[in-house]
Amino acid sequence: QSLEMNPNSSSLPTGVSSDSLFNTSVVKTFLKCRLEDYPGHSSKSLNQMNIIVLDMIAEMEFMEGDFTKALKTHLCIGELLSVELLPSIEETVMKLVSQDNLGVDIDLKSERHTHVLTLIRSHDLHRCLLRVDSTSYDIVPPIVSLMCLVGVKRGGQFIIDHCSLPKRKHQSSNDRQLASFPIDLVAAQLKPFPKILLWFLHTLLNKRKEIYVVFPNTAVPPKAVTDLHRIHFQLYIKLSNRDENEIERKLSEIPPFEEQNKESHLMKFLKIALPHGGVRSEDVRKTLERRRIGIEEDGGDELDNDNAQGEVKFPHLFAHELAYVIERSGTGTEDDAKVILNLYLEGMVSLPHAVEYVMRDLLHSSMLWETLIEYCLQANDGEDDKSNGRIFGSLLEVSARAGADLALLVSKIPTNLRIDGIRHRLVAAISDYQMKVDIHKGVLDILSKDKVALLREQCHRARRGNRVDLFSESQPIKVENLKEDNEIKIVLKPWREGKSRLALKRKQRRDQHVGKDECLGINIPSSLEIR
Repeated sequence: QSLEMNPNSSSLPTGVSSDSLFNTSVVKTFLKCRLEDYPGHSSKSLNQMNIIVLDMIAEMEFMEGDFTKALKTHLCIGELLSVELLPSIEETVMKLVSQDNLGVDIDLKSERHTHVLTLIRSHDLHRCLLRVDSTSYDIVPPIVSLMCLVGVKRGGQFIIDHCSLPKRKHQSSNDRQLASFPIDLVAAQLKPFPKILLWFLHTLLNKRKEIYVVFPNTAVPPKAVTDLHRIHFQLYIKLSNRDENEIERKLSEIPPFEEQNKESHLMKFLKIALPHGGVRSEDVRKTLERRRIGIEEDGGDELDNDNAQGEVKFPHLFAHELAYVIERSGTGTEDDAKVILNLYLEGMVSLPHAVEYVMRDLLHSSMLWETLIEYCLQANDGEDDKSNGRIFGSLLEVSARAGADLALLVSKIPTNLRIDGIRHRLVAAISDYQMKVDIHKGVLDILSKDKVALLREQCHRARRGNRVDLFSESQPIKVENLKEDNEIKIVLKPWREGKSRLALKRKQRRDQHVGKDECLGINIPSSLEIR
């Protein structure tokens, strides 16, 4: 080795030692013989002694300056730890997806191997984590081994911070790209682990939008990124929890403002990813309808006609997302409008969303109002609901907040329908309406005053004169419209006070010339003067 040939070299890297008492190659060979369940062998059981031995081998390889082998040995330790920690990691990352943060480490054992991240940063060993060697990583890929080695928080944050766009064809690699992880290669390693892959893509969506959903330097996103969008959508569908979508709220109960505007992770993803074209609206609608019917996997196009009109087994599942997709890219027919209204009423069980959609769809507004009123009059929301009309009372309250026409709703109230507190609700609605009118009047008054103030300021600025040299006889001006670049001389003609000041100034100049013994009129030689 080069270190043995020149043991006194002063140009050794930091941490490299050449004055060891033993031959490190012999010690490494002895330690490898003591390994009972090395990752390259058939047996994969977790053995604490093997971890200790591999840790010693990694230290000696680091002392010799072979940082690549030291990193690979550390990853073998992570592979051994994955047998015990991988189920906990998958459970943890699913909790992190629901909480939208990186959380804390799941095991304090990862504290002792945090120096591996410094090793990768200091010697630019990022690409070593992307080289999957089948002989060394039969169970766990290097990215997952690193997370098992240093923990979910540190390892995940390190991977996310060093991610980059996929490498394009015929693109030369520079030092910055060598110290990064292309997101398509990382996703390829995480493909056997759907939960970790979902966490990775979800974190990119929230933390690194500039490489996943926002592309300031190109109008068309890379194909590798749009492929990841499709995988991301399928993972949201596959790993969704149906119990979380169950709604126990009644239709007459008006949800709070925070709960009303709360969106699911799939809803946020669809709003951002659909414009890029990786996920098509037609495919999203078909997939969501299949899941609501109860079809777990895509069974082919032959099942579309048979199950499109089937009974919905999970009415609350993906109701908001399906309504958004139909409204965004539907045909705009009355049938689609009725489907969207039904999703808001029976799927989301939310009158505010239904009223907002009815007011937003101007093409079918009258038909939707009639359908909504009829549904609220016929719906049963509990015991004796048809007699007290709690749903219709809630509809009046929500419509008043949204600024709808209350006269139409009041005219549709049947004579035998009893609504508890309708007088107070109508009084409150009228008071709110009057307050809104007063607010609009105040806003208009403030707007008109601001307009007048801005016009006065503009007129004042326009009237402010520019400094003009009134004492110069002429001022040259270039006329651009003429073919020849000639100069036209104009004489300034000041008005009133300007004329008197100009005459006074001319007299002062004459007096100055006279003071210098200069004769007015014709200048003659001094020899012809009469003395």
